[in-house]
Formats: sequence, structure tokens, C-alpha cells
Amino acid sequence: SNMAIEKFETIVKEDGSTRVRETFYRTPIVSAYLLAFHVSKFVETQVNVDNKPFGVISRPGPVDQHAYAIRLGQLTTNWLSTKLKFDYYAMGEGVAMKNDHIALPDFPSGAMENWGMVNYREAYLLYDEQNTNLQNQIFIATIISHEMAHKWFGNLVTCFWWSNLW
Repeated sequence: SNMAIEKFETIVKEDGSTRVRETFYRTPIVSAYLLAFHVSKFVETQVNVDNKPFGVISRPGPVDQHAYAIRLGQLTTNWLSTKLKFDYYAMGEGVAMKNDHIALPDFPSGAMENWGMVNYREAYLLYDEQNTNLQNQIFIATIISHEMAHKWFGNLVTCFWWSNLW
């Protein structure tokens, strides 16, 4: 879901195994092309400042490369929220929207914004302090900022129907 978890339950099955049921807050109306699912055994680094969650998700290996995207993503979200006078986290109708960014090793596009979840080609999100050069660091910043702008222009403000395109 692109929304925060409303309820978290551990369910014990008859055989003793357990499952987790997560119930999310209601999702606002979303354009169909912005719907995406991600199921994996990836790991997340999440920070939550002032009830504004921001997470980076990747394979377990490069988890140490999340910090730059988190720092830049938070700054970009706050800057856009201030400049556009509309807080990203207020888009969820009273409940904070999730703001997850997923690094995918084989993602065919550069990146794709979805409400609550942005998918990136791994090299376009993760920053390795030892091996990423300055040019690539700037490129990562550009991609993250570009995708974050789509949260307002494309997700929040979008055409009613495809016939409205010009």
C-alpha cells in the first residue's frame, strides 16, 4: 500500500506456523498507470521524522548504500512541500503517505513514480561512498528529485482521462 499501516496482527495457524496480516489506511483515488506491487525479500532502511516516514528498500547486500538517498529524498520532499505549499504527507487524507524508494537490480526503466513507492534501477538510487564518482552522485540526485516532483505533478495533479492529454 502507499499508506501507513493501520493495524498489524500476527495470526497463528492450526499447525503452529504464523502469518502477519497488515491492514493499511484507505488509499486515495489513484490513476491506474500508477498502481504497482513489489513482493520480495528485500530489506528497508526507514527514518521517521515528525511522522513523515521515508524508506529505501533494496537487496540485503547494498543496504549500507541507503543513507544518501534517504538524506536527499527527505530534503527534496520537504523542499517541494514548502515551495508548492502542499505537504506530501498530507496527500493521504489525514494519514501520512508512505514514501518508499526501491532499488531494483533488473529494472528496465530508469525510474517510475508511484504513490508511496518509487521504483529505480539500482544504480540510479544507491550511492556507494567508496566507488560512486561525483558525476554519478549528481545523476542520482537528479533522478531522485525528478521522481519526487512527479508526486505532485502526475500523481496529485493528473489528467481526468487519457483523452485529456494534448
